[in-house]
Order: sequence, then structure tokens, then C-alpha cells
Amino acid sequence: MSETSHMPADPGKAGPERPRLQLHTGQRIEEPTPRNVWDIEYDREVWRLRELGIKAKIAHILFDRIPQPWLKDLAKRWARWRLSTGLGAESAASGTRAITHFAQFLASP
Repeated sequence: MSETSHMPADPGKAGPERPRLQLHTGQRIEEPTPRNVWDIEYDREVWRLRELGIKAKIAHILFDRIPQPWLKDLAKRWARWRLSTGLGAESAASGTRAITHFAQFLASP
């Protein structure tokens, strides 16, 4: 890197002395770690499984149709546990759909 530039001379060669990405201010952009990825996705209403590093036939797990905040939080905790123990994404999504139906039943008059 030259003294006047904050970008590496060869961006394809990342390493401790040549970070992969930098902002124009010279700050290093950290790549998401598995913990950071979960922190980002967990609060979303719709989990994008590819962002979590999960390659499956389904692309999302939906929590946006669970009206009760307490039940939505429990469903997310349960789905995260299922995914982290290696059970299939399809199984976690199927269980979440069942919880969604139950939540809608509870919310009906």
C-alpha cells in the first residue's frame, strides 16, 4: 500500500498486512463470524438460511405471522436450537409453520 492510499495494492491478496476490505477512512471491515451472523438474523422476522450458512431446499424460515411476541421469541429459540443441533432446515421450518398455525388459533376470537 502506498502512504497516500488506504486501499491495498492488490485487493485479491488478503492477509494480516493486507485486509480484504477497507473503508475510505482506513477502517477494516470485519467479515461476519458465525456468532455475528446469528446476531444479525435472529432479530429478523424472516430468517435467510443462506446468510446462516445453511444450504437447503428452502430459503427462509418465517416468523412474521406469529402475533404473540412471547411465542415468537420461543419459536425463534426453538428453531435456532434445531438448526444448531444439525437437524434439517425443512424440519425446523415445518415446526415453525405448526407454531404459526397455533399462534393464529390463539389470536382468533
